[in-house]
Amino acid sequence: MRQRPMRQQNGPHGSDAFTYLTQDADAYGSLEIAGTSYEIGFDALAEKLGDLTGTRWLDFGAGAGRSSLFLRSLGATLVFGVDHNYTMVQRAKLQRVPKVAYALIGQTLPVANESMDGAISCSVYTEIPSKRAMTIVSAEIYRVLKPGARFFLMAANPKSIGRMYKSFTRIGSVEHLSSGSRVRCVITTPERVVEVEDHYWTLDDYQDVLQAVGFEVRAADTPTSLKDSFVGTDESIIGPFLILTCFKESPE
Repeated sequence: MRQRPMRQQNGPHGSDAFTYLTQDADAYGSLEIAGTSYEIGFDALAEKLGDLTGTRWLDFGAGAGRSSLFLRSLGATLVFGVDHNYTMVQRAKLQRVPKVAYALIGQTLPVANESMDGAISCSVYTEIPSKRAMTIVSAEIYRVLKPGARFFLMAANPKSIGRMYKSFTRIGSVEHLSSGSRVRCVITTPERVVEVEDHYWTLDDYQDVLQAVGFEVRAADTPTSLKDSFVGTDESIIGPFLILTCFKESPE
């Protein structure tokens, strides 16, 4: 199937940041959690997050709104989803879900210091082309969190390169990659196949960036699944996602 390329644009993550064409944003927005490879990561997140009733959460890189609605389903009183991609933000806003708000961002977040009870970022850090840009992002997330708040970073497992998953494949061989290398990721959605450009980052890369801005990284998990829906693909062998559990340390 011939794929339509993405338009390139300058953005908060540098000149390599891209924007989805409208058709790509619609296709990506049609990709649900249940029954997809993403279910593995979100199920693990749900277990870690627990009941969010009465709390305010930031969804960094909300895209078309899937992860923001996930937070709301766990009881979050307010979810603020932000993204650097105009097309995605506009699509997310069409959902008009109560107590879920979206905003287009640049390098800074339109959020007050220490005002959020927690934050997540799902399938976003692999899009960021440099550790410097990741540090800027992480510092902003750290700034808006209350002391003691949790931040969960879910990214493609560095060991997922070359694996065939139900919903996506990251093309290549890990032996030929170094930190920051570009990686083609082919995503299968209900509407069409979408190809995006990711980057290869290791667990050490993520930990270096997060710890540099003040986060304490307490756990790194790569959940797998034995569900029948993943028979014939690699979800039971190598977990498709790396989930980092981070805390903003409370002042002594």
